[in-house]
Amino acid sequence: IHPSGYYMTASFIDKIRFYHILHDEFKHYKNIDIRSCKHMKFSTGGHLFVCMEQSKLHIYNSYTIERVHSIDLNVTDKQIKSIAFSDKDLSIALAGLGGYCSRWSIPSYECI
Repeated sequence: IHPSGYYMTASFIDKIRFYHILHDEFKHYKNIDIRSCKHMKFSTGGHLFVCMEQSKLHIYNSYTIERVHSIDLNVTDKQIKSIAFSDKDLSIALAGLGGYCSRWSIPSYECI
């Protein structure tokens, strides 16, 4: 769920779907063609959305649903267990199996 409480994402076998949360229903908004996504996260401020596709981390603008950047990782989505943004959305941290830990700077998207 988006930090504002007005949007929600759901992962399905064939795609990720964005919904508007209304009083008594969910209204479909847009799709991202990423199959069976297991890890998704909105940024603390809500302007970014990240999701894992196999060994890539995709970063989207939450409001336009346009891809901002993609990061190739040395691990697969099965090895990642958690995604977190820093308080001011200046970095993304990934943690996983076997002690895997990485942190990526925003907006340079370099590993720090």
